[in-house]
Amino acid sequence: MKVEYLLIGRGLDGKIKMDDYPKQKLLVGEVTVQAAGCGNNGTPLKTFEVDHIQHNGHVYAVAIGRSATGQEIIQFIESSGVKPIPDELL
Repeated sequence: MKVEYLLIGRGLDGKIKMDDYPKQKLLVGEVTVQAAGCGNNGTPLKTFEVDHIQHNGHVYAVAIGRSATGQEIIQFIESSGVKPIPDELL
């Protein structure tokens, strides 16, 4: 089943990615646009460690790619609109 992962770090703070659950690591591909003839460097991948964060009686899947305080993570949860992990998956 797919759930929403809140991304923190690697230039993607507050973004949401839908992916299969459960995961311990999340790889996020970044699409880049460049001029023709510049060669093919491939799609850069960004690695995130997945953690479960409890807030207001719900559990959220948070993919962390940098150091962040608990309060900062809570602020991203509240401002992003990320959906919690459904209870039946926990």
